Amino acid sequence: MSRNKLATWAVLVAFIISALPSAWAEGSSDEWFYSWDYDVEDRDDDGYDDHIVIGYDPDTNVSEDVDITVRVWVYDDGGNQADSMSEDYTIYNGQYDWFTQSWSPVTNGTYTFEVELWDDENLLEDNFTIEDIELYVCSGSDCDNEYDEWFYSIDNTVSDEDGDGYDDTATIDYDPDTTCSCDVNITVEINVYDNQTGAHLDTNEYEYTINDGSWDSFSEAWSPDYNGTFDFFVDLYDEEGNHEDEEEFLDVELHAMSGSADETINVENGVFNEDDDTLMNDLAFWAHVENDDEEGINITVWKKNVLGQWEFFDNGTTDE
Repeated sequence: MSRNKLATWAVLVAFIISALPSAWAEGSSDEWFYSWDYDVEDRDDDGYDDHIVIGYDPDTNVSEDVDITVRVWVYDDGGNQADSMSEDYTIYNGQYDWFTQSWSPVTNGTYTFEVELWDDENLLEDNFTIEDIELYVCSGSDCDNEYDEWFYSIDNTVSDEDGDGYDDTATIDYDPDTTCSCDVNITVEINVYDNQTGAHLDTNEYEYTINDGSWDSFSEAWSPDYNGTFDFFVDLYDEEGNHEDEEEFLDVELHAMSGSADETINVENGVFNEDDDTLMNDLAFWAHVENDDEEGINITVWKKNVLGQWEFFDNGTTDE
């Protein structure tokens, strides 16, 4: 091949490479959907799905913050674009994230959703398709509730906080999520009932702020005033007072605290031979919270005189 032909091919190859769209060029990092899923909902309870929630966990191969955009293209059964939406996120390496976007139609039909992941260099990194989703127009007041909240995880554990061998505290742990990539205020209400009598014993409300599928770990503890079995009903409400999710823990056996709870300072004493005089006549005191020693606790000692009356003997602190 002549030198002129080589030069011509070099120019042609350079032109083809430079003319490729940016979406197909190679970026400085790789991003992809580690996992994805979707769910459809019937918000007006008419028997027809009217809402889709698309969730995904995007990852990157670099150990630094990477800004990405996830775009969703919506097409009707004729292949016409019905809508589009997008959200921006910041991800880090393989760290777990769960983001969502949701959509409701304005006309009944069967829809396809093309979901694309774009990096901060405007490069298309990954995509997936959800096809043949039949959705109907929502009607009723519940349709105004644009976002959904739920317990991604919730559990109840019991523990023996006073160390007497009997469980005395129920701790409910939960991670609430929302479909909104924004701050959402929620209320978690916990009602406690006596399992045997059905008597209502307690109601506690807790307020939190959550954002999308970000990991949260909230926990609330409760202890009874008497031994028994108890039922716990946990309800999740959004900031407009709509009931979003619920869970129940029934027949939970608990005992009233009888020993030292976490906040109780206990004082023990004993008689020893501290000065090696062969006599057991040295009185010692020590303070503790469960198994942890407490210093700086002032202890005053009184003794009875020959008349049976109490009189001051001595005092000191546990760090002396």
